[in-house]
Amino acid sequence: MTLSRHHQHDMANYLFAQGQHTEALGAYERLAEAYPKDAHAPSVRLMVALIAADYLNDPVRAKQALVGLEPQLTEDHERELARRLLADLA
Repeated sequence: MTLSRHHQHDMANYLFAQGQHTEALGAYERLAEAYPKDAHAPSVRLMVALIAADYLNDPVRAKQALVGLEPQLTEDHERELARRLLADLA
């Protein structure tokens, strides 16, 4: 089940903050799938990649989230994180 964009994002953030990384990953993935045109969608995909790579040791899932993502990110620190994740996964 996917909530409204705002509530889904809050739920994903809450789960991540609570250390429930598997559940957070699912919540972020549902958010990205349900709202792909949202202005925050690239940041959400970055969170998917971060959790998959750094918390769940799932490099395949992380790479899938990172494909074509860097040009869509608007913040320097997000682009830097995307580059770091890609380098770590290489």
